[in-house]
Amino acid sequence: MRRKFVASFTKDDYNTIEAIANRTGWEIEYDRDENGMTMTFTDSDHDYYEGHEFTIEFDSVDDLVEQVNDRWNEFELDRETYNLLDCDGHGMDGAPYSMRDVLDEMTDFETKLSRLADRLRDIER
Repeated sequence: MRRKFVASFTKDDYNTIEAIANRTGWEIEYDRDENGMTMTFTDSDHDYYEGHEFTIEFDSVDDLVEQVNDRWNEFELDRETYNLLDCDGHGMDGAPYSMRDVLDEMTDFETKLSRLADRLRDIER
C-alpha cells in the first residue's frame, strides 16, 4: 500500500521518525485518513504491560514530538510498577514474578520512552 503524506508531514519526516523509533527499540505504524494522522508506537519487549503500545493523533511533526514528550513526562514509574503486582507483591498478567524484576522492567521501559522523546526533540524542523 502506498502512503500519502500531507504538506505538514512529509515522507522524509516519516522516514526520520521511523529510524529514530527503530534505533530506540520501538516499532511504528502510521495511518492517515480524512480525520487526520495517527502513529502507533509499540515496545514489543514489554508486551505484558498495557502501556507498551500507544497511539497518537497529530497534525504535524511538532505536535507528534510534543505528545510523545508529554507521554514520557506523565509516566510514573512507581504507579506503573505497582499496577503490575498482585496483592502479594508478585508480577501478574505476564509480568515477571519478582517485584524487583518488575521494577527493573518498568525502569527499562521508562528509559526507552525517554530516549524516544529525547531523539524526537532533536529532529530539525
